[in-house]
Amino acid sequence: MKKKIIIGTIAFFVLLAIILPKEKEEKKTSENKTEQKKEVENKEISIGEKLEKQLLSYNKFDSKEHRGSIGGITTEIVLLNIWAEQIKEGKSSQDQKVKDLALKCEQKQSILQSKEFPEMRKEWTKLVHRALWEMDISVSNCIGNTDVICFTGSAFATNKNKKTTLEQYKEMLSHLRFKQVQFRWYENADDFTYFDLNPPKDTEVIQSL
Repeated sequence: MKKKIIIGTIAFFVLLAIILPKEKEEKKTSENKTEQKKEVENKEISIGEKLEKQLLSYNKFDSKEHRGSIGGITTEIVLLNIWAEQIKEGKSSQDQKVKDLALKCEQKQSILQSKEFPEMRKEWTKLVHRALWEMDISVSNCIGNTDVICFTGSAFATNKNKKTTLEQYKEMLSHLRFKQVQFRWYENADDFTYFDLNPPKDTEVIQSL
């Protein structure tokens, strides 16, 4: 009888040793799932709040704050990219309200970009023209199109200077969505070199940085 009690006691503790870790593991798994759910909820709240503020920002946006310097234009490009990133995040949300907010922001930003990109290109061209004037290089928007930029000067009689200038400005030209860059070694030259940049449309809300 005593032997049976001992065997039964041992069996109980063996069973307990099996059950307890399992219960602890299930509890831990449950806690992890709860934490993950909270993280998702917090993220959804965060992007939702950001998009609500963003929606209000479009109405308050003042382009004059970003004019007059290369730095100002760069700041605006960064801002548009941050907004585009938040829109992208909102559109992938599982919360329909957040998705709807993201779509509203996208519509607002598309309209804003259609106005801002031509203005930024025009302003940037003027600023670069001033910077290169002392080097006898003229910079202008060709045939009245803000998305086509023309560098004119005797320096561009050589391909090396064309390549160097393109490499120097290509990144910014792409961010500003210029469609084409032209190089002439004298004004109104019929023979010139051009490079197509194939940018997205001004209205397209995407990240470029």
